[in-house]
Amino acid sequence: MAIGVDRVQLRKSERTALGGDDADIGEMGEPTPIAPQEDAIEVAGVYFQDETDQDENVAIYRDNGKAYVKDVAHPDGIVLARSTKGHRSGLLITVSANARVDVGVGLARDSTDVMDLELTSADSALITSSGAGGLDTGSEAADTWYAIHIIGDTSGVNSEDLLLSLSSTAPTMPSGYDVFRHIGWTRNSSSSHFHRYREVREGWVQYDISRNTGRVLNGGTATIYTDVDTSDLVPVDSSLALCNINLNTSVDSSYIRFRGGDFDTTSIVNQHRPGLATGSSRQQGTVFIPLDSSQVFEYECSTADISADVYVAGYVSTL
Repeated sequence: MAIGVDRVQLRKSERTALGGDDADIGEMGEPTPIAPQEDAIEVAGVYFQDETDQDENVAIYRDNGKAYVKDVAHPDGIVLARSTKGHRSGLLITVSANARVDVGVGLARDSTDVMDLELTSADSALITSSGAGGLDTGSEAADTWYAIHIIGDTSGVNSEDLLLSLSSTAPTMPSGYDVFRHIGWTRNSSSSHFHRYREVREGWVQYDISRNTGRVLNGGTATIYTDVDTSDLVPVDSSLALCNINLNTSVDSSYIRFRGGDFDTTSIVNQHRPGLATGSSRQQGTVFIPLDSSQVFEYECSTADISADVYVAGYVSTL
């Protein structure tokens, strides 16, 4: 087993255990760079060349165009190098067009833990198209959440693609594809235009929408806990909304509280006070507000002299 030039090298004992050639190791155990063979397999920037069957326990094999190290002596043939179940790295989503979602390069383990799904270049899906790279079934609907999936083919014939679906757990798979991973959401507005956003890291979404579109509370003055529904802007698997708060009051000591809609009276709540001169509008910046399982939070003003506007600026998803 040879390792490529300027790549990570194994020590002499490790190389010997994997069937390596002692000639590749210097007197002090330092690696001697070796140019990779034409049929060398590259894994994470390391070239492997299976030159011999000397090792009876470790093998390198290809699966759907990807390479893995496998313990062939294990009764289950355990794979030693692959993504773990639930893994996702990259595949960040951007929605900057009315009918298209864009997904960047990255990798995720499929939902059944069978294979890694990888985009080596950015890809897109259109709600106006059908099948791979589009909507799984049916036609576009307004005021609707669509799940975004990366899909794959365990036979290795078809390259990974994207798919939009009403279902986050059971999309209708296009012909030639048999595994998927749900990686995000897109919301179609009443005008059948996607709400625009960018995913700043896996699961962390920042909206690029107008304040009117993001407003979920307009001049709220309730002095007992009152529900506010964010489900048009926050998907079902999120329990934390990123919000901007605007407060108006003539009493500097007044405050507003927030809590998840299914919290009880003893729950810890978020409390905010204006902290500025009275009688003017205050932008409180961005705060996290907890949500219940229906994407509802509750708010309460300390006195009727305070009114509040709340705008959803993003959310944290638990995909």
